[in-house]
Amino acid sequence: LMYQPGDSNRELTCEPLKIAVIAESVDPADNLGRMVNRFQNCFTHDITVVDLSKAKIIGPCMGCMHCGYQNECVYDGKDELRDIYEKTIKNADIVIFAASIRDRYFSARWKLFMDRRFFNTHQPGSPGKQIGYLVSGPLAYDANLRQILEAEAEIDQGNLVEIVTDECDTSALLDERITAFAGRLVRNAEASMMKPRTFLGTGGAKIFRDELWGGLRFVFPADYQYYKKHGMLDFPQKELKTRLIHLALPLLKLRPIRRQIQERTKDMMHRPHDKVIQQLQKEKQSTN
Repeated sequence: LMYQPGDSNRELTCEPLKIAVIAESVDPADNLGRMVNRFQNCFTHDITVVDLSKAKIIGPCMGCMHCGYQNECVYDGKDELRDIYEKTIKNADIVIFAASIRDRYFSARWKLFMDRRFFNTHQPGSPGKQIGYLVSGPLAYDANLRQILEAEAEIDQGNLVEIVTDECDTSALLDERITAFAGRLVRNAEASMMKPRTFLGTGGAKIFRDELWGGLRFVFPADYQYYKKHGMLDFPQKELKTRLIHLALPLLKLRPIRRQIQERTKDMMHRPHDKVIQQLQKEKQSTN
């Protein structure tokens, strides 16, 4: 479908609710940009739209784990990524993510944005917010991507209202879907609607909870404090060895020790993979 949006009457009002659209692009020459524009025109007042294609994002996540201690990022103050999150997403009641499908996922720019959001580590990024997606591309043929989007909303403790795509027969039908989508978002926000969580939102959190109680507490103490504060460490543990190791946690306040842990974290993450590679190399040599 080459989407050509029709006229909009700007009938919806949602004050004092705040709406933010984080878009891969708002280029009016493509379907995604037109979908974002149509969504904007559903409202009687302006909403916030962030165009990631023009945002200043100077580099990718380097996996340095610097954020694990106090959610600080080595890029803080150097580009706009943190401001997009803190000033736009965090302050919004309704957040819309808009992207186009490329190679069974979204663009490299979108991946860069998602990876850099890791400064918030494993803490829910949109608790209580209404979440929606505007997607250009054949999502009906990519069940895996749809499940990823559903899981991300649940893990972030947001309420996924709908995923609207341009997989429509006519532009008029897509106009109707976007208008209805905007209305549902507003009604859900006004009613503080939250659907029950499924395994997508519960399973991952429980698995990480177990790891966070254990060794990952040294790498992600900020996550541990968040989980503890919000009652997410909700099960008893009797592992004496782990409890004794945790007595050393106050040492993390010493910068030299913290620095050593950060420097060794990547090696610790790679070690299991290195063992597999080494084993395969030995097997190959033995057969030659």
